[in-house]
Amino acid sequence: MRAVALTDYGSGLRLVEKPVPEPAEGELLIHVRASSINPIDLYVSRGRYGERDYEFPAVPGWDFAGTVERTGPGVRRLACGDDVLGYCTRTTFGAGTWAEYVVIPEDGPIARLPPGLTFERAAALPLAAATAALAVDAVAPLSDEAVLIAGAGGAVGGYAVQLAATRDARIIATAKPADADRLRRLGATTTVDYTSRDVAGAVAELEPDGLPVLIDLVNDRDECARLAAHVRDGGRVASARWAADARALAARGIAVTNVGAHHAGPELMERLAALAAAGTLAVGVGDVRPLADVPALVEELGRGSGKVVVLVDD
Repeated sequence: MRAVALTDYGSGLRLVEKPVPEPAEGELLIHVRASSINPIDLYVSRGRYGERDYEFPAVPGWDFAGTVERTGPGVRRLACGDDVLGYCTRTTFGAGTWAEYVVIPEDGPIARLPPGLTFERAAALPLAAATAALAVDAVAPLSDEAVLIAGAGGAVGGYAVQLAATRDARIIATAKPADADRLRRLGATTTVDYTSRDVAGAVAELEPDGLPVLIDLVNDRDECARLAAHVRDGGRVASARWAADARALAARGIAVTNVGAHHAGPELMERLAALAAAGTLAVGVGDVRPLADVPALVEELGRGSGKVVVLVDD
């Protein structure tokens, strides 16, 4: 099968041939029709994780939309021929979805592709939307409750804004000016330009009595702590970067969730797929490119290009 892989640390990506993997107990062999590029893929592609994290030739890629080709023993929920979408929950980088085939556990975050959702749109949904949903579910915003979403301009942020808006929350979204109109259309009440304003200072002006809810998708520990200082006692904080200090915030009665997308299962992916198919959750696709373009695309994304869907079966 064709795949895009690193052959060693720092080797860069190239198109290679690999054997088609075999599904084991409880696993599915997926014929990948489309994948996408997430920020974590850029780090993986540049060999920036520890030695024990890679199995060479290492194929990056988390998201997939495709068709079940074969099933391993014990598979019950899905069958050969089912069109599906989901993402990998592996702990090492070796057998990702920038390949014509990938093996996925049936009990992972994988769902049938609903009518009305194409492979291309489906491939832009799984990891980003699941991360957003886990964060929003963790803090459970109430109607008219103020929610700061730090990092709203990215793919995860766009989904988080939409999911929080379905709860009728008042959303303060941090983003560049170019993203402000789009985020308002998705449901943001207010946008803060983090390139020209101090976000913590802006929040203090907008919510002088303190924020009930913070969803931080981008910041490290220090900046997350600066924002969390403006969360009122008894509030809720979720971090997608595992940057929230649960022990320190517990002293103020603040509930903290450091979100791990590997905790998701089929139910969450089924819910998100249904929302996307119904048009309730808008799926953002910046570009659609063939698998052979991925090595060059990784360099382009490093210079700030948008979300890209990869056509694997092109």
